[in-house]
Amino acid sequence: MTLRHAMARSINSVTVQLTDMVTPAKVVDAAQRCGITSKLNPVASVGLGPNDVSVFEMVNGYSTMMNHGERVTPVLVSKIEDHDGNVIATFQAERKQVVDKQDAWLMTYMLRGGMEEPRGTSQGLWEWDLFDKENEIGGKTGTSSEYVDGWYMGVTKDLVTGIWVGCDERSIHFKNSHTGEGSRTALPIFGVFLESVYKDKQLGYTQGKFPESTVEITKSYKCETPRYSDPNQNKVIQQILMSRQTRG
Repeated sequence: MTLRHAMARSINSVTVQLTDMVTPAKVVDAAQRCGITSKLNPVASVGLGPNDVSVFEMVNGYSTMMNHGERVTPVLVSKIEDHDGNVIATFQAERKQVVDKQDAWLMTYMLRGGMEEPRGTSQGLWEWDLFDKENEIGGKTGTSSEYVDGWYMGVTKDLVTGIWVGCDERSIHFKNSHTGEGSRTALPIFGVFLESVYKDKQLGYTQGKFPESTVEITKSYKCETPRYSDPNQNKVIQQILMSRQTRG
């Protein structure tokens, strides 16, 4: 199974294997370089999200990837003027290259997998009017234990959006995966939000494909998960599914 397919379907066992290979400490380092400021414990499950992180941090981290690996520290106030319009102070966002441009673009390709890979967890977005002009959307669902938190992080060519559905009191939660998974709680909010953004022409956000990489991609990445690319295996899988339906 490719990393892209595993990420698209939220196969956590693959995430844990990858974390073990690179070490949890390096996962923490990468997250903090990208803009996560909360304390992250370097444990084996760190890649699955056991630490509390704010929506603001998550958006900041994903934005780093979409900004070609450049972390931009946002500012709430760009300038201060007096009552006569004289500028008293100006503030600029801090910018720093923290991820290789090639790796940042590859992460964009990975995030697109949720829509493009078979059974990707983002494919519920087809229910909304989001795909004119060959529009491309990337995203990642997230669900915490006992369905306390549902997440959806969505990215387009010029917008990063973070959705969290949950409660700070962990005794309050959804009952099951059908009602509590991020694909069923947070993803629909993203769909409604992005549809309204595209319809409001004054906002200036348009549909379209992600930009091509500004650097040469030297790493292999157009890989296929074997069981989907092998037609003979597909036939076997279909036969198994049909036999199950007949028995059930």
